[in-house]
Order: sequence, then C-alpha cells, then structure tokens
Amino acid sequence: MIRELIFSDFIDIYYIQRYRHRLSIDGEPLYYYAVVGRKNSDVSSDFLAINGIAA
Repeated sequence: MIRELIFSDFIDIYYIQRYRHRLSIDGEPLYYYAVVGRKNSDVSSDFLAINGIAA
C-alpha cells in the first residue's frame, strides 16, 4: 500500500532515505526507510478497495 500511496495524489513525498537501523540476531544489517512527506487528502475507500484493503 505504501508504494501505491507514494505514486498517488494522496501524499507528496519530499525525501526518502534508506538507513541501517540495527543488526539482526544473525548479524545481518536490517535496513529501514525514512520518509518525509505531506498528506494532501484522506485516502478514499475506492483506493483501498482497488488495492485489496478493507476499510
């Protein structure tokens, strides 16, 4: 759903950065994304239905 929101008109994304949050139990790095944006409007029930998300 996040990917669909990024490419929709519901939010404007200003900055995305990938960073290493911590190491897993196995010692592998776990990466997260920081996203800065602004909400333009509420997500419509039509958008949710198209993407298979129950409202």
